[in-house]
Amino acid sequence: MVYKFLSYKLSPIDYTFFTIFNLKQDNVIETKYSYIKQYMSEKIVESSVYFIGQPLVELSMLNENNYKNELKKVIDFYESKKFVYILHRRQNEKLIKKLALVLGFEYKRFDQLIEFEMINRPTIPSEFATFYSTAIVTLPKLIEKCKYRAFRISPEKFNNKIANISAIEKCYGEFIDSDVEVKIL
Repeated sequence: MVYKFLSYKLSPIDYTFFTIFNLKQDNVIETKYSYIKQYMSEKIVESSVYFIGQPLVELSMLNENNYKNELKKVIDFYESKKFVYILHRRQNEKLIKKLALVLGFEYKRFDQLIEFEMINRPTIPSEFATFYSTAIVTLPKLIEKCKYRAFRISPEKFNNKIANISAIEKCYGEFIDSDVEVKIL
Protein backbone atom coordinates (compact mmCIF):
# COMPACT_ATOMS: atom_id res chain seq x y z
CA MET A 1 0.00 0.00 0.00
CA VAL A 2 2.87 2.37 0.76
CA TYR A 3 4.39 1.71 -2.64
CA LYS A 4 1.04 2.30 -4.32
CA PHE A 5 0.55 5.54 -2.38
CA LEU A 6 3.96 6.76 -3.57
CA SER A 7 3.07 5.71 -7.14
CA TYR A 8 5.83 3.13 -7.16
CA LYS A 9 5.16 0.13 -9.35
CA LEU A 10 6.38 -3.27 -8.28
CA SER A 11 7.19 -5.77 -10.93
CA PRO A 12 6.27 -9.41 -10.36
CA ILE A 13 9.02 -11.51 -8.87
CA ASP A 14 9.92 -14.71 -10.68
CA TYR A 15 10.70 -17.39 -8.13
CA THR A 16 11.47 -21.07 -8.00
CA PHE A 17 10.88 -23.45 -5.07
CA PHE A 18 13.46 -26.13 -4.26
CA THR A 19 11.61 -28.56 -2.00
CA ILE A 20 10.91 -32.15 -1.06
CA PHE A 21 7.19 -31.39 -1.21
CA ASN A 22 5.11 -31.78 -4.33
CA LEU A 23 3.75 -28.25 -4.63
CA LYS A 24 1.16 -27.60 -7.29
CA GLN A 25 2.97 -24.56 -8.69
CA ASP A 26 5.04 -23.57 -11.65
CA ASN A 27 8.75 -23.21 -11.03
CA VAL A 28 9.20 -26.11 -8.62
CA ILE A 29 12.36 -28.16 -8.52
CA GLU A 30 11.50 -31.24 -6.52
CA THR A 31 14.54 -32.78 -4.89
CA LYS A 32 14.80 -36.53 -4.47
CA TYR A 33 17.76 -36.42 -2.03
CA SER A 34 19.31 -39.40 -3.79
CA TYR A 35 22.77 -38.91 -2.24
CA ILE A 36 21.39 -38.60 1.29
CA LYS A 37 19.09 -41.60 0.73
CA GLN A 38 22.06 -43.70 -0.38
CA TYR A 39 24.07 -42.53 2.65
CA MET A 40 21.16 -43.26 5.01
CA SER A 41 20.60 -46.72 3.52
CA GLU A 42 24.05 -47.72 4.79
CA LYS A 43 23.25 -46.86 8.43
CA ILE A 44 22.82 -49.55 11.07
CA VAL A 45 19.16 -49.97 12.06
CA GLU A 46 18.48 -50.67 15.73
CA SER A 47 15.26 -52.20 16.99
CA SER A 48 13.80 -49.09 18.57
CA VAL A 49 11.14 -46.50 18.03
CA TYR A 50 11.78 -42.77 18.19
CA PHE A 51 8.61 -41.03 19.24
CA ILE A 52 8.62 -37.42 18.04
CA GLY A 53 7.03 -35.24 20.70
CA GLN A 54 4.93 -32.11 20.40
CA PRO A 55 4.24 -29.36 22.96
CA LEU A 56 0.56 -30.24 23.25
CA VAL A 57 0.42 -29.76 27.03
CA GLU A 58 2.49 -26.57 26.86
CA LEU A 59 0.07 -25.16 24.26
CA SER A 60 -2.92 -26.21 26.44
CA MET A 61 -4.25 -28.41 23.64
CA LEU A 62 -4.22 -31.46 25.95
CA ASN A 63 -4.13 -31.60 29.71
CA GLU A 64 -1.24 -33.46 31.30
CA ASN A 65 -3.36 -36.46 32.28
CA ASN A 66 -4.76 -36.96 28.75
CA TYR A 67 -1.26 -36.63 27.28
CA LYS A 68 0.09 -39.21 29.73
CA ASN A 69 -2.77 -41.63 28.96
CA GLU A 70 -2.36 -41.30 25.18
CA LEU A 71 1.41 -41.69 25.45
CA LYS A 72 0.97 -44.81 27.60
CA LYS A 73 -1.15 -46.39 24.85
CA VAL A 74 1.65 -45.76 22.35
CA ILE A 75 4.31 -47.18 24.70
CA ASP A 76 2.16 -50.27 25.28
CA PHE A 77 1.80 -50.69 21.51
CA TYR A 78 5.61 -50.88 21.26
CA GLU A 79 6.11 -53.20 24.21
CA SER A 80 8.74 -55.29 22.40
CA LYS A 81 10.85 -52.31 21.21
CA LYS A 82 13.03 -49.81 22.97
CA PHE A 83 10.99 -46.59 23.20
CA VAL A 84 12.85 -43.27 22.96
CA TYR A 85 10.89 -40.04 23.30
CA ILE A 86 12.36 -37.14 21.28
CA LEU A 87 11.48 -33.84 22.90
CA HIS A 88 10.20 -31.00 20.78
CA ARG A 89 12.25 -27.82 21.26
CA ARG A 90 9.29 -26.12 23.00
CA GLN A 91 8.47 -29.00 25.33
CA ASN A 92 8.92 -28.79 29.08
CA GLU A 93 11.69 -31.25 29.88
CA LYS A 94 10.56 -31.50 33.52
CA LEU A 95 7.17 -32.82 32.40
CA ILE A 96 8.71 -35.40 30.06
CA LYS A 97 11.19 -36.45 32.73
CA LYS A 98 8.29 -37.00 35.14
CA LEU A 99 6.37 -39.01 32.52
CA ALA A 100 9.53 -41.02 31.69
CA LEU A 101 9.83 -42.06 35.34
CA VAL A 102 6.15 -43.04 35.59
CA LEU A 103 5.85 -44.75 32.18
CA GLY A 104 9.39 -46.13 31.96
CA PHE A 105 10.88 -44.71 28.77
CA GLU A 106 14.07 -42.98 27.70
CA TYR A 107 14.01 -39.46 26.31
CA LYS A 108 16.40 -37.22 24.38
CA ARG A 109 16.55 -33.59 23.38
CA PHE A 110 18.30 -32.91 20.09
CA ASP A 111 20.19 -29.68 19.38
CA GLN A 112 19.01 -29.60 15.79
CA LEU A 113 16.18 -30.85 13.61
CA ILE A 114 15.56 -34.59 13.83
CA GLU A 115 16.35 -34.97 10.13
CA PHE A 116 19.87 -33.57 10.70
CA GLU A 117 20.33 -35.68 13.82
CA MET A 118 19.57 -38.84 11.87
CA ILE A 119 22.05 -37.89 9.14
CA ASN A 120 24.78 -37.37 11.75
CA ARG A 121 24.15 -40.47 13.88
CA PRO A 122 25.78 -43.85 13.16
CA THR A 123 22.50 -45.71 13.82
CA ILE A 124 18.86 -45.06 13.11
CA PRO A 125 15.75 -46.51 14.75
CA SER A 126 13.65 -49.10 12.98
CA GLU A 127 10.57 -46.92 13.40
CA PHE A 128 9.47 -43.32 13.90
CA ALA A 129 6.17 -42.45 15.52
CA THR A 130 4.32 -39.32 16.62
CA PHE A 131 0.91 -37.94 17.43
CA TYR A 132 1.12 -35.49 14.52
CA SER A 133 4.55 -33.99 13.91
CA THR A 134 5.32 -32.96 10.33
CA ALA A 135 8.70 -34.72 10.67
CA ILE A 136 6.77 -37.97 10.08
CA VAL A 137 6.30 -36.75 6.48
CA THR A 138 9.81 -35.39 5.86
CA LEU A 139 11.80 -38.27 7.38
CA PRO A 140 10.58 -40.93 4.89
CA LYS A 141 11.88 -38.75 2.07
CA LEU A 142 15.38 -39.19 3.54
CA ILE A 143 15.22 -42.58 5.26
CA GLU A 144 13.32 -45.21 3.31
CA LYS A 145 14.04 -48.34 5.33
CA CYS A 146 12.19 -47.34 8.51
CA LYS A 147 8.52 -47.64 9.42
CA TYR A 148 6.50 -44.48 10.03
CA ARG A 149 3.35 -44.29 12.13
CA ALA A 150 1.13 -41.56 13.54
CA PHE A 151 -1.16 -42.22 16.48
CA ARG A 152 -4.49 -40.44 16.27
CA ILE A 153 -5.68 -38.76 19.42
CA SER A 154 -9.46 -38.83 19.77
CA PRO A 155 -10.96 -35.34 19.32
CA GLU A 156 -12.72 -35.50 22.70
CA LYS A 157 -9.32 -35.64 24.45
CA PHE A 158 -8.38 -32.17 23.17
CA ASN A 159 -9.23 -28.84 24.76
CA ASN A 160 -11.76 -27.67 22.16
CA LYS A 161 -11.30 -24.03 23.17
CA ILE A 162 -7.65 -24.16 22.09
CA ALA A 163 -7.17 -27.04 19.63
CA ASN A 164 -8.35 -26.71 16.04
CA ILE A 165 -9.78 -30.22 15.64
CA SER A 166 -10.51 -29.88 11.92
CA ALA A 167 -6.89 -28.84 11.25
CA ILE A 168 -5.62 -31.79 13.29
CA GLU A 169 -7.90 -34.21 11.41
CA LYS A 170 -6.73 -32.69 8.12
CA CYS A 171 -3.15 -33.34 9.23
CA TYR A 172 -3.96 -37.03 9.79
CA GLY A 173 -5.47 -37.12 6.29
CA GLU A 174 -2.26 -35.67 4.85
CA PHE A 175 -0.29 -38.35 6.68
CA ILE A 176 -2.40 -41.03 5.03
CA ASP A 177 -1.90 -39.35 1.64
CA SER A 178 1.88 -39.49 2.31
CA ASP A 179 1.70 -43.26 3.04
CA VAL A 180 2.13 -42.83 6.80
CA GLU A 181 0.05 -45.32 8.77
CA VAL A 182 -2.39 -43.58 11.11
CA LYS A 183 -3.22 -45.83 14.06
CA ILE A 184 -6.19 -45.39 16.36
CA LEU A 185 -5.62 -46.77 19.85
